[in-house]
Amino acid sequence: MAPIDHPASCDFEEALAAAARGINVSAMHVTLVVTSAAKIPLLLQLLRSRAISNCWGLVGRMSEDEWMLRALSFVVATPEEVRGTALFSSRLEALVLDKAAVAQNTFFHELLYESRHRKLPVFPAQPRVPVFRRPWQHGVSAMKGWVDPRDRSSVKGELRSSLEETLPEVLSCSGLGDSWFDSAVESFADGDSIVQQDWSAILSYMPGVFHRLARGDKWLTLVLAPDCRAAPIARFMQVFARHFGLPEELVGLQAASRVAVGSPERFHPSNRLSDVCQLILVEADKLFASHRPEMEWIVERLEEDVQIGLHSETLPPEVEDLASRFAKRHRWERLDKAGASMDGIRQFYACVDDESCKLDELCRLCKELRRRFKVQAAVVCNSSARVVEVVEEMRKRGLSAFGIHSGMGEREVELIKRSEQRSVIVTDHGCSKGARDVINFEMPLSPGDYFERASKQRDQVTKVVISLVVGGQECELLDRVRSLYGVDIDLLPSQPKRPVL
Repeated sequence: MAPIDHPASCDFEEALAAAARGINVSAMHVTLVVTSAAKIPLLLQLLRSRAISNCWGLVGRMSEDEWMLRALSFVVATPEEVRGTALFSSRLEALVLDKAAVAQNTFFHELLYESRHRKLPVFPAQPRVPVFRRPWQHGVSAMKGWVDPRDRSSVKGELRSSLEETLPEVLSCSGLGDSWFDSAVESFADGDSIVQQDWSAILSYMPGVFHRLARGDKWLTLVLAPDCRAAPIARFMQVFARHFGLPEELVGLQAASRVAVGSPERFHPSNRLSDVCQLILVEADKLFASHRPEMEWIVERLEEDVQIGLHSETLPPEVEDLASRFAKRHRWERLDKAGASMDGIRQFYACVDDESCKLDELCRLCKELRRRFKVQAAVVCNSSARVVEVVEEMRKRGLSAFGIHSGMGEREVELIKRSEQRSVIVTDHGCSKGARDVINFEMPLSPGDYFERASKQRDQVTKVVISLVVGGQECELLDRVRSLYGVDIDLLPSQPKRPVL
């Protein structure tokens, strides 16, 4: 690889300031700061202090804050950490390189080549020992060098410990860290309003809240939660603030706090509601059930452009109305039941002309899946009587099929599953949960029933779901599933393309 002429080096703080001058305050862009692992702790301390003083935004460390990279303004990383990420995207705005630390690393050249290809500004710097004080705290000792001699506990570990103590439901939620969660983090930090039904929502809203504070936003964030949740949420948000170098006093249970956390009756008489720019509701369905007058009073006094982060395990009409009123651009709805999700599931539909053609198409599919893909799908009907009927018809067509339905005993069901592994299993809705792959011979009666059939548990690697549809209401149901869960349901490749959906 040919050598690269590096731009002239400059003081590290000057490089950071130069990179920060290019930050687009109205959009989420990230500046990548690359240095050695030994220098990162004190560099983070320096950069967070400067970011707060100058309202640059949040500063995170790649190894600890990767789950919220899309909401950060600065990311500090080693060359090795950068190599394994997809940071070179449209969001990357500038590079600050510790030339002394990374010049001997082969990835240093790759970074420079990629940055030139992307026409990114690069600021190689020779760091020197800085002396600084936090803007809100006096008496902070000066840094003595770039290498921090003390063993520090992982900030990521502190966040996790705080969640275990305050909101254990977040850590046990199967949605934590998946593509929905990543999108929610980015979208809420960008200013979108979001509706979510699982507990990962609480964590996904945090970067957007503190991004505003780190950018110097003077508006208020109101977090409403049931009485038993308010204090734990406030404690976790204080830990989150400390993690990014922000004063914990920003978060409190008083209406005067910049981030005010509490139950609806605490803020019912508040005269600061006109200053609220963000509203986060935790367990909104329970809030409306137990504090309807206070909730309606608060909602009526909020501005129409308030950004809302709504968590509700169910979506009663009053929650739907609230979401519709405050959703600024778009909204997400997701469902998470007992550790199940539809992430990574391949979903298809196959068109049939009428009910009489379904059995022929079903038998063809079962043979094709078994022959080409070694897939033995469970065929799901809506009733035990239909199960018996389908089994008889499949046997007449030369297929080995056995029925399992909710009228059978548990021991009988397990015996059939173990002894007939090479046969097609036809089952009703009550016995369909946990099936490896599914063919919906009869469409479920609701989107929730579809989710129960189609969702996979966390330990499942993949799953295929094929629905046989005739048209009319069955097509409408698939459209509702697409809209509600944000999933793709494609025409089965082996079928002729017909614009049914």
